[in-house]
Amino acid sequence: MVAGSMDAVLSSSGGHGFWGMMLAQFVFYHLPAALIYGFGGNWFLELRLRNQGYEQVAEIEALSVEDALAKTAPTSQPTSASQPPSGLAEQLAKLNDLHQQGALSDDEYQAAKAKLL
Repeated sequence: MVAGSMDAVLSSSGGHGFWGMMLAQFVFYHLPAALIYGFGGNWFLELRLRNQGYEQVAEIEALSVEDALAKTAPTSQPTSASQPPSGLAEQLAKLNDLHQQGALSDDEYQAAKAKLL
């Protein structure tokens, strides 16, 4: 059908040689393909990924790849190993207070202190 339309345009316009052929090829082949894949390209990509077993979890609006990565980076809570030394000193002070008040025995105090250190 496309080839027939192209032949009809070329024969009715007198052919116009090489440039007429290029114009007809653009209008009948390249422009429709660009429009179809341009507007439907994301749909085709999504369909292919779903067929491969991928699943959409969330939708993110980002201005760049770096922005998208920053928005999806996992946020982690600081662990006791990565806490600053002042946090460790405060925890040791609390343990010492509990030991002085008699809430912790000597053995419990030493075990908790060893766990923190």
